[in-house]
Amino acid sequence: MTQMKAIQFSAFGDTGVLALVDIPRPVPAAGQLLVRQQGSSINPVDLMIRRGGYPSVPPKLLPYVGGRDVGGVVEAVGEGVDTGWIGRPVFGAPDFSRGAFAECIVMGTEEVAEVPDGLTPREAALLPIAALTAWQGLFRQGGLQAGETVLIHGGSGGVGHYAVQMAARAGAKVIATASERNKDFLSAQGAERVVAYDTEEFDEVLADVDLVLDLIGGETQQRSWRILKEGGRLISAVAAPDAESAREKKAKVAKFFIAESRQDDLLRIAAEVAAGTLKSHVAQWCPLAEVPAAQAALEEGGIRGKIGVEIG
Repeated sequence: MTQMKAIQFSAFGDTGVLALVDIPRPVPAAGQLLVRQQGSSINPVDLMIRRGGYPSVPPKLLPYVGGRDVGGVVEAVGEGVDTGWIGRPVFGAPDFSRGAFAECIVMGTEEVAEVPDGLTPREAALLPIAALTAWQGLFRQGGLQAGETVLIHGGSGGVGHYAVQMAARAGAKVIATASERNKDFLSAQGAERVVAYDTEEFDEVLADVDLVLDLIGGETQQRSWRILKEGGRLISAVAAPDAESAREKKAKVAKFFIAESRQDDLLRIAAEVAAGTLKSHVAQWCPLAEVPAAQAALEEGGIRGKIGVEIG
């Protein structure tokens, strides 16, 4: 059986559990595509999965190949799939049964979209999970409308910098939290106001926010109730909001969500990229073998935008 390189772990833990290994190259089943990867990227969810306790990746799935972002070229198709897919550049996100830190991956046809004009598959691999989380958090879950005020916590990160661009494009008043050094960066992405968490307290200077997109969790999420408008919405991609606080604020929506790999949303994201209204900021690129070091860098914090992974 043909082998391929992948980053895999057999136990949950710190970055020391990650190893570059040779594993069997997958074969596409009926309805699937075999994608030869050109790129992927590092996301906060990769860290949560690796540490253990993430509900979508239980111990029974170990050993596990991490990675949620796919960007590559279709090399083969399974039974029932149009052979016209072969040779197409695609990007997308797999379900949690398999990961993308590998030279090849099988994907369902509904899990991918064609790479936007002007991007390589490697560049498109920066987008899927982060951009889907931003889009779905703001619009599918949060119901953001033009003219509303949205507060995006962690605005300079992978999800956050996409969310700031999307919300501004939609005509919302965008406020973001970030470090002082990232204020100018986020203003350039479309934020009308940036509250620097290292020099001021957001819950002392803000009020009457329609929607909070929480990408931080913990104390930051809990303090957000103070500035949320009564009847407002708090959507978190990190942790479930406190039910009692939601009742006290009469929140219209208060929920935790995990981004879904939806082809229609990928196509919307691709259209924004092709139109030049959504852009990725790349903090650094690393080869597949250096995924452990890249995850450690993301854990340390301070990364602006995305860390990309070069494959093939």
